[in-house]
Amino acid sequence: MISIPEELLEQFERGNVLLFIGEQVGRDVEGQTSVDHMTAELATRCGIDQPEEYTFPEVAQAYQDATGRQALVQFVRDQLEALGDEPKEIHRLIAGLTRRLVLVTTALDRRLERAFEEKGRPLHVIIGNMDVPFDDERTTQLYKLRGSVERVESLVLTEDDHEVFFEDQASISVALQGYLVRKTIVFVGYDLADAHFKRLYRKVTAPLDAYARRAYAFGQAPSSLVFSWCKRHGIQVVEVRPATYLEELTRQLAERARPVSAVQPQLVEQPALPIPVRPYKLLDFYEAGDAAIFFGREQETQLLTSLIHAHRLAVLYGASGTGKTSLLLAGVVPQLERADPPYETVTVRALEDPLLIIRRDLRRRLPEADLSEDGSLLEFLDAATRALERSLVIILDQFEEFFVRFGPNFRASFFAELGALYDARDLPVKLVFSLREDWLASMSEVEERIPGVYRAKMRLLPLSRQQAGQAITQPVEQLGMAYAPALVDKLLDDLVDGQADQLAMGEAGGVMPPQLQ
Repeated sequence: MISIPEELLEQFERGNVLLFIGEQVGRDVEGQTSVDHMTAELATRCGIDQPEEYTFPEVAQAYQDATGRQALVQFVRDQLEALGDEPKEIHRLIAGLTRRLVLVTTALDRRLERAFEEKGRPLHVIIGNMDVPFDDERTTQLYKLRGSVERVESLVLTEDDHEVFFEDQASISVALQGYLVRKTIVFVGYDLADAHFKRLYRKVTAPLDAYARRAYAFGQAPSSLVFSWCKRHGIQVVEVRPATYLEELTRQLAERARPVSAVQPQLVEQPALPIPVRPYKLLDFYEAGDAAIFFGREQETQLLTSLIHAHRLAVLYGASGTGKTSLLLAGVVPQLERADPPYETVTVRALEDPLLIIRRDLRRRLPEADLSEDGSLLEFLDAATRALERSLVIILDQFEEFFVRFGPNFRASFFAELGALYDARDLPVKLVFSLREDWLASMSEVEERIPGVYRAKMRLLPLSRQQAGQAITQPVEQLGMAYAPALVDKLLDDLVDGQADQLAMGEAGGVMPPQLQ
């Protein structure tokens, strides 16, 4: 029996795995992959001797230089069609794993998609750096990092393409970054000694402000130098054929899922969100207790939540009235507190010293903890997070008030405390600033102490017509009522037409939430 780490079994059971699938899982009986075949054919067409000494990006670059981009893309399309998309054994094994898996592939073929089609399982395919608006646990997500022939502009083929991919900070979507931080990473079908694999690993992990991540790689035993590289970068190498390992993993997961008696255990359902008495908030902002009637901002909630997962500091900004506080309190905070593992959140407004508010809030939550009155914020939060036994997210909302209420010396002292907190990489604390966009330049004061303050930022725009429609109709549906469709269209027409002056002035169009309410 193959020994599978208990931690990895538990992560697969919980659907807490991000599976990277390389080209080598699709080897044929001769041990060749589709990329191997294409490399050899391109080398022949370019008159290159000894094609085994060249990589696919190298010969693809030579072919594109000689014949043009369109000819290269057509070649790849023709070759993939000729080689077929019949799934291999390992593709079918992957398609049979837990439904909450997130998959990432650098392969160009459609074998994984075909394997899911055979099993009748839904698969959401994301091409390139596109973000996914909703985190649907019922549907497996497949990120195709090197693109697809169905969207030729997304293809990463040549040496130049790869350089752009590795150098472009936006080539990995924010949603995928969020998964990379939270999930155990497993690699199958990669040569661990390959320079492109090492670059890929650094690409997907180095930019993230994450805590210690555990990664696994299945395959042949690497050399001592490669093994040392893997150990240094937190990759545990499992020296076994990937298909064999996945077969045993599937068997053990099925064994663990069997009931121990004839009595079937009852599933514990998550409690439904409480529905407020009134479906709308008028001119007030939404809070956590209003999550059941907060609609229209699902995509923004997913995006900002992913930013927070992936980075130690995030900045949310937007015009006054776009709904930043509502997004945070009714959208993001409930998701963070229901995450796996969950976060503790503290929301602060600078109506007085924010450090006092943070300390007071956590002392109230942790009356039995030894939280010193003296000492730095770093020392205080170190003790608090140990008592909480979870990561902490501090949200500094409506932060423009801080610049209005406090003078330069106080602000400098405050940012020094936050800087020390940010520098403590082993402390599980994240910071979120939210402020009006006309005050965004004032964050340069934070930048003096934390140079990466603008690195993870998100601008909140007004509601689109579709989002405004959801915000109108879906809250009342929770109370068993409905609008006449013609009335909704009329309301939206009036709201959108009212933005004509904004558009004429070059401002962002859409529906402002207070106007909607």
